[in-house]
Amino acid sequence: MPLAVGFTVVALLLARERPPEGWYWDRPDALGYTLICLINLLLAARRSAPVAVFTGAAALWLWYIAVGFWPVVNSAALMLAFYTVASMRRTAHAAACGAAFAAVWVTGAVLAGSNAPTTAVAQALVVPFILWKFGDNARKLGARNRTLSELTDQLRREREENARRAVAEERVRIARELHDVVAHHMSVISVQAGLAHYVFTTDPGTAHGALGSISAASGEALEELRRLLAVLRVGPEGVGESTGEDGPYQPTPGLDRLEDMAERVRAAGVEVELRIEGERRPLAQGPDLCAYRVVQEALTNVIKHARPARATVHVAFLPHQLSVRVTDDGRGNVPAIPVQSSGHGLIGMRERARIYGGTLAAGPRDEGGFEVRLTLPLQPAVRGRGTAGMTGKAGGTTAHEAGGTGDIRVLVVDDQILIRAGVAALLRAAPGMEVVAEASGGEEAVALAAEHRPDVILMDIRMPDLSGITATERILHDAPSPAPRVLVLTTFDLDEYVYAALRAGAAGFLLKDAGPQRLLAAVTAVAGGDTLFAPSVTRRLVEAFTRRTEAGVSASPGTALDALTGRELEVLRLTARGLSNAEIAAELVISEATVKTHLNRAMAKLGLCSRAQAVVVAYENGLVVPGTGH
Repeated sequence: MPLAVGFTVVALLLARERPPEGWYWDRPDALGYTLICLINLLLAARRSAPVAVFTGAAALWLWYIAVGFWPVVNSAALMLAFYTVASMRRTAHAAACGAAFAAVWVTGAVLAGSNAPTTAVAQALVVPFILWKFGDNARKLGARNRTLSELTDQLRREREENARRAVAEERVRIARELHDVVAHHMSVISVQAGLAHYVFTTDPGTAHGALGSISAASGEALEELRRLLAVLRVGPEGVGESTGEDGPYQPTPGLDRLEDMAERVRAAGVEVELRIEGERRPLAQGPDLCAYRVVQEALTNVIKHARPARATVHVAFLPHQLSVRVTDDGRGNVPAIPVQSSGHGLIGMRERARIYGGTLAAGPRDEGGFEVRLTLPLQPAVRGRGTAGMTGKAGGTTAHEAGGTGDIRVLVVDDQILIRAGVAALLRAAPGMEVVAEASGGEEAVALAAEHRPDVILMDIRMPDLSGITATERILHDAPSPAPRVLVLTTFDLDEYVYAALRAGAAGFLLKDAGPQRLLAAVTAVAGGDTLFAPSVTRRLVEAFTRRTEAGVSASPGTALDALTGRELEVLRLTARGLSNAEIAAELVISEATVKTHLNRAMAKLGLCSRAQAVVVAYENGLVVPGTGH
């Protein structure tokens, strides 16, 4: 607007001047001054409608010239209008406006009776071209500036996102490290508590020392947990969590708060019906939170995608499992959880279920709507429960078997002194056990195993100098017959640990929080030639083989078993099914010694050194198909 007013003032002042000598133009009258004001004030809208402003100004200017007024008075306004078109619109629009500009310019010269038409034509061509060139350059510069501005904004957003991602990754890394530290402390507490319980009445001094170790370890673990929570609770911008339903000062939600959740969902416009079946009983905090979150996510999806559908939450407390079903009647426009959704809600629910050994299925219902089904096992965590996940008598004899009724000679390997000392003290307190040596690393374990030739080696996995997996391979490779039995004792039951231990020839896999009775029973079982896995490990091994079968892995025995005789294959198959040597002998109506002979020959032909490896080979080659019982 200021520019338009300025052009108007200049044009009015110029209109009061007399035209140059030889030009026959009239002085503006009321109509002339009105046209001057209209032509120049139109420039106020040149940026919002440049083509329209130029067209209107050109038409008014032509009118101004046609009634006999001096064209120069308004020429600057038309030039600015054309420059604006060239700087803001495409070349085609600028060319059309340039042609109109030249036509008006030549028309003015003709009406003035100019005696230099060539000059007028040249001006009509050169002036618009110059204005277009400057305007086009300004347009391109503006486009580049806008592109640079967009790139700058994008780079700024990417930099902020990268910074947030880096912070999140660093927090995850720190949390993992703290998790490992806390897990170590909890292993110490578990081992020492088991020791204290086992020797409480027989050796009060040892029990008192174990309780002191528990007190120190629990204090350190609590401090690490505080650090872990401080890392995980802080938001991306350093702001703490909200103080709402799941705020930092609220208790962890569970199924006891389903009614509150239902009320909030009803307030959002979705009718919710709760159905509770079976005897309601307290659950462990983890599964309780898992079930709550699954219901919460499913109802949230109903609100987002299927409103105003009616939702039903059905919770059934069964003898050994918890069943949760969330359904909607499909009255909304789309399913509650679209099948091809790119979100992470369904993935998150399945991951929560998997963590606690459960299953989750979700999909459309035949009668319309959507359904989410969660099943969680409800097995009380009781110490000292059954020891064997997969057990059975090995084909060969061990040093302990060869030694008759002598004590089981054990080598304890762990880089954490409190855990090593606790396990060793527990073994020394147990009848029939002898701790021949303790090793703080893999290299030392290899040397001590060669020196003492123990019956059983309790082997940790994560050690600074040499991992327990590598140490196991070296010990079993170099050991004279009968080789020691290696029982892996670790904090984490990760799949890669299990598979690596099996490949290395370990005879068993047990967690450090198994409890004293289970640990002692495991040592006895392994020393007697049995193979033993923690129950959670056994379940995951079976699931892995089941997935292989479902994925289309051939169920016919592979070529790796071609070297075995029919009887050796039969013995290997029954071994993989979990039968002991005595049970196999009864099944095949042969002696137990014959079973050992066939199994030993099969393992020798396949290059195996433990019953666990034999079971794995049988499953991998389809000799045993999970879930079929044969």
